[in-house]
Amino acid sequence: MNGKSTQSKDLAKLSLEAYLRDAGVILSDLQMTKQLEFCALVLRWNRLTSLVQTNSIIEMVESHVIDCLAALAEIVGPHIVDVGSGAGFPGIVFAIAKPEWQFSLIEANARRARFLTQAKIDLELTNITIVNSRVEDWHSTTPVNCITSRAYSALASFFDDCQHLVPAKNTAQPG
Repeated sequence: MNGKSTQSKDLAKLSLEAYLRDAGVILSDLQMTKQLEFCALVLRWNRLTSLVQTNSIIEMVESHVIDCLAALAEIVGPHIVDVGSGAGFPGIVFAIAKPEWQFSLIEANARRARFLTQAKIDLELTNITIVNSRVEDWHSTTPVNCITSRAYSALASFFDDCQHLVPAKNTAQPG
């Protein structure tokens, strides 16, 4: 690694550490390292297939990872479905932060699904399943506690396409 990229990675780490401290989010050293490794992997693959619009690890941390981590307190586990995972935001960021939970990353684009599979392997994320499918065509075998997405489509389409993943409420009237 050359001096400039080492400096960029160090600045990205400092930015992530500052956010975590200010937000009161606790990640282990290994989790922080995996977040930064994930960013580096996205940037490497970004040269071959367009995943994100940024080309620096600092921008990746500040525009993508921190943005996802800001919503971490709002998700409920243990089974989360990330719809239209794309480059893995927020699904992989959440999976690194919450290794005790299970994540299903739904991605219809085959190239992006291959990237997500490689990220799962490289980062040794045993708590994610990559699903190369349209969300409308996929059915979970376990109850879904939370559905996330960062850039899927219009909210109404997202709601309609994911409706089958939401457990039916008991509509029986008390006796």
